[in-house]
Amino acid sequence: ETAKRFTNIGVHYLQHSSVTLGGIKIYGAPHTPTFGMGWAFNRNRGSEIAKEWALIPEDAEVVMTHGPPMFFGDKVPRGHVGCFDLLNKLDTLSHLKVHISGHLHEGYGMRHR
Repeated sequence: ETAKRFTNIGVHYLQHSSVTLGGIKIYGAPHTPTFGMGWAFNRNRGSEIAKEWALIPEDAEVVMTHGPPMFFGDKVPRGHVGCFDLLNKLDTLSHLKVHISGHLHEGYGMRHR
């Protein structure tokens, strides 16, 4: 199981997998919508990337993704580039306490809904 690979050194690599630490279920996923650069873990917007987000368990309390959902830290000079399908999935998670994403340098910061 991917989430358990490095536990002997205190690292949990989460590639569409979960780990429970301190009683909190954490889920991680590396995929982002295709950004036009041919990078790893890119998926086309729509049904292709929605399949990746469908893997997020309903009881996840913390979700970590490589890229942000639409309108949350996703603004770059050409506009908003976050994932609308990720935003929709996060909206369905009743146990979600926090979503953490990274990657878009221009959209840094913290946002509250």
